[in-house]
Amino acid sequence: MKECINRAVICLLLLLGSGGVARAQETNSFRIGSFHSAKGFGVCYEQILDEYHFDSFCLYADMGGVLIGEHSTPGIKFNYTRDIVFKTIDREDKTVSLYAGPGLCCGYISDFKSPKSMAAGIHGTVGALLSYGHKLELSFSFSTDLAFKLIKDDRRNGTILSFYDSGLFKLLIPEIKILYRFK
Repeated sequence: MKECINRAVICLLLLLGSGGVARAQETNSFRIGSFHSAKGFGVCYEQILDEYHFDSFCLYADMGGVLIGEHSTPGIKFNYTRDIVFKTIDREDKTVSLYAGPGLCCGYISDFKSPKSMAAGIHGTVGALLSYGHKLELSFSFSTDLAFKLIKDDRRNGTILSFYDSGLFKLLIPEIKILYRFK
């Protein structure tokens, strides 16, 4: 497990170092919350840049293969997304914001019938953010990953670069974030 955490920290540092860091803005508003899905569970931080843009950072336990008994321990995954609000619907004290955005992903994850491995690639999200006039907000979304993974090949005594199939197949698995907004 310690090796898994070390690999996740390396992935996180590489991703943040590659330009996935939110830039400072005049608005100091942000949201912190939890991530829930059949894909995994974890924590989220969203930096609100302005009325139409926010950066989303999620770190979660990748449950791929665990729920079906293929693996005994979860992997770890990090996603960064620059989300753009393209439609806002206001009703009394309720607001629904529809958003989508590109980003990056990395982690030590499992894929169909293969051992856990390092993966990295591009990430995309589409969703709806529900605000009730309170600080508590709910986000319902779908996401996909176009990523590659490194698999250790003992037969050839080397490493293989392979496509991360689960990134596309898990597109229709919904994600829920329960967020608390500060400021």
